[in-house]
Amino acid sequence: ALITAAAYLNPHYVQVAAAAEYGQQKKAGEPEKDLTLDEILANYYKAIGGLSGWESLNTLSVKGKIVSQKAEIATTAEYMRPDMCRLTYNIGGKLVVQSFNGQTAWQQSAMSKSVAPEALDAERTAYLRDRCGIESPLIDYAKKNYRVTLEGRDIVDGKKAYKIKIAYKSGNFQYYLLNELSFLPVKAIGFYTVGGKEIVMMTRFRDYTRVGKLLFPFKLEIEKKGNAPREVYEVESVTPNPPLDPSIFNMP
Repeated sequence: ALITAAAYLNPHYVQVAAAAEYGQQKKAGEPEKDLTLDEILANYYKAIGGLSGWESLNTLSVKGKIVSQKAEIATTAEYMRPDMCRLTYNIGGKLVVQSFNGQTAWQQSAMSKSVAPEALDAERTAYLRDRCGIESPLIDYAKKNYRVTLEGRDIVDGKKAYKIKIAYKSGNFQYYLLNELSFLPVKAIGFYTVGGKEIVMMTRFRDYTRVGKLLFPFKLEIEKKGNAPREVYEVESVTPNPPLDPSIFNMP
């Protein structure tokens, strides 16, 4: 459950709260135009604050809380280029840490019988690695060796959305659904293999807030296929380029 929520601390998945403010509006009677993947992504980059702004990020810190079944878990997510992340949860005063340093993924939990850090298995490592980027996987996806394809259109909450598939080298993949007017993701559906089983997660992204020129989601609603409880992640602060020591991502 912890790694489920951790995956979506990454601040690049957003819900259109006010398309008129952040997107473009079509005129009444204007014919629908078929855009290419490159054209859609160009509009997406513009909507989230521009490629240069995101590429100027070397580190990032996001603080917030996960709310599930009336319980609240304080969280801190820290990122460093090119692909390092550290996720910390405070559960009733006990800390759980998950981290990836670009090669090794590990976990340390004060709630386990053994409080010693332990390396994660190959599937959990792939799960964390696929989602550890400081920026959206749609940014510089070719350099990251991701395969990105336009899969047509879909309907989300009665509105048209472009459907984009991101396939990772691990075999995991996600669908991003970008609102047709704002070019911002309104929904994500991820398919991951963890513990020999397929995990399917759906996320709705809400509540835009600008930090400088960049646009971040401040509320994410996460549902896992099956009987897992619904989780809501509420962002409280975003700090671009904080000073971080690279050693914090390494397993002690």
